[in-house]
Amino acid sequence: MEYEWSLGGAPFIVAAEASGVASCLRLLVPSTILLFCCLDTWTALRSSIIVQATVEALFIPFALSSITHCILVIFWMLLGMVFHARMIDVADFNHNIMACSIIPL
Repeated sequence: MEYEWSLGGAPFIVAAEASGVASCLRLLVPSTILLFCCLDTWTALRSSIIVQATVEALFIPFALSSITHCILVIFWMLLGMVFHARMIDVADFNHNIMACSIIPL
């Protein structure tokens, strides 16, 4: 009796990593059906489901933390752009005041 868990489950895990959290959740049922069709005994099926559920459950926090990190990076970049623009405005304003305060003799 031969079990091909790695061949049966790997495409689903790769597809879930490429597509995101929603795809990960949508692929849980089809991949479980695939495992049920490929494996002969309930013991092998149960352990495969446990491994697959663990991998998919660990992927969700990883995906959410990646999304959160991207949002934070975008936020800090926008914040830096705003403050940089404000610094340029203040420098330009100070330059204009200095130019107006010079009285030619």
